[in-house]
Amino acid sequence: MKSTEFLNVIFDSIRDPFSIVDRDYKIIKANVAYARMRNRPVKDLIGKRCHEILQSRDSVCEECVVEKTFRSGDPCAKEKFLTFPDGLSLWVQIYTYPIFDEEGRVSHVIEYTRDITDRKKAEEEKKRLIEKLEFLSKTDSLTGLLNRRALIESLEYEVDRSKRYGSELSLIICDMDYFKEVNDTYGHVAGDAALQVVSRAIRDSLRGTDLTGRYGGDEFMVILPETPFAGAKNFAERIRLSVKKADIAITEKHNIRMSLSLGVTCFNAASDDLDLLVKRTDSA
Repeated sequence: MKSTEFLNVIFDSIRDPFSIVDRDYKIIKANVAYARMRNRPVKDLIGKRCHEILQSRDSVCEECVVEKTFRSGDPCAKEKFLTFPDGLSLWVQIYTYPIFDEEGRVSHVIEYTRDITDRKKAEEEKKRLIEKLEFLSKTDSLTGLLNRRALIESLEYEVDRSKRYGSELSLIICDMDYFKEVNDTYGHVAGDAALQVVSRAIRDSLRGTDLTGRYGGDEFMVILPETPFAGAKNFAERIRLSVKKADIAITEKHNIRMSLSLGVTCFNAASDDLDLLVKRTDSA
């Protein structure tokens, strides 16, 4: 076997796409894997400019690592999402390495491509899982609102922000009236339904910037950033009326309605801390 044939065998035995490009960005060498990724025979690639084959472009793109290696003389790497004419889509890691001529100039660039689609999918799945776990750690499973821990963290942040910038901050604590009687009379399933209906009524009464969650068994907290006491009282009345009108299905033929006891306070940066603010609101 001639040395060139031997090199060709080695070249084609490389499992990942591999090519060599000259200074005109023309492909002078490509292995079978490179051709397979582009769904074309090797002979159709030789002499073609790499950007014309891959992206149907007249010139290289700004982020082209082949161009960067020609310009800098340094190896480069980047991740890229590729979509091919046949509809195939891949995440790839592209590596480029310079080949220097006798005068020390970059005469050719080796381009090596690894399919990282599975890795990217695993990373995305991990990211989704982390986001889901983070969401679950902050969410009350019954109502879908913030849980107590997330509420306190949010309130701490808003109290600090109010102190730092002098912005107004109001707080509402909502207690469901006669919730124990509902549980005792109709059972815990009815009690859960009441909590869900009331939580939706509270949430739907608020702005997108407001925060609400389940503070305790039948208690809800509403955090109103940038809101003075008068505005908070208006929101409290809106919440009270919304809950009062909400039907709670106990059976197919029997609905009940709930009422709330509401405490409203405005944060006083000069005298309040978080605990005192909550206590004042709870007893208001």
